[in-house]
Amino acid sequence: IPFESIDLLIVDRMGKNVSGTVMDTNVIGRGVHGYSTLTGRDHLAPPYIKRLYARSLTPETHGNAIGVGLADFIHRRLAAAIDHEAMRVNTLTSLTPHQAKVPMTFDSDREAVEAALQSVGQSSVREARVVQIADTLHLETLRVSEALWEESAGRPHLERGGAYPEGPAWD
Repeated sequence: IPFESIDLLIVDRMGKNVSGTVMDTNVIGRGVHGYSTLTGRDHLAPPYIKRLYARSLTPETHGNAIGVGLADFIHRRLAAAIDHEAMRVNTLTSLTPHQAKVPMTFDSDREAVEAALQSVGQSSVREARVVQIADTLHLETLRVSEALWEESAGRPHLERGGAYPEGPAWD
C-alpha cells in the first residue's frame, strides 16, 4: 500500500485462500501475536493503519475466519459467514486465540466507516486518509479518499483512473 499513514483501511474480502491468517499481516501491519490500535506509531513500519474494516469472507474459506480479530470493524454478512467451530479448531491449533475475537459488527458500510472514522477523530471521509482494497493478495487496484487522491498526484509509480471494481463502500 503506497501510503505511509492511513486512517482507515477497508478490506472487501478476507479468506484462507488470500492468506493463512485471512489477511496478510505484512500488508496490514498487524501481527498474529497481537497489535496495538493506539494512535502512536513509533514502533511500527509504514504503512501505519489506524483502523481496519473488513466487509466479507471468501466462499473458499468455508467459514474459517481465523484472523478476523485483526480487524477493528466488520460487516454483519462477514459475521454471519463465520463457522465458529472451524475457526475455533484452527485458532487453537495455531495457538492464537485472540485471532478469533469477533470485532464490532455493523449492518451497513456507511455505519462501519462512520464508526471507524469517529474512533480516530475524523468526521469526514473527504478529509480522512481512507484506502479500500479487494483483499491483501490483490493490491494492483485500490480506491482512495479525496485526501489521498490529492497525495497520489504526481507519484510516478501510481496510475490514477478507472472505477474501483467492487464499488463504493463509503458513498
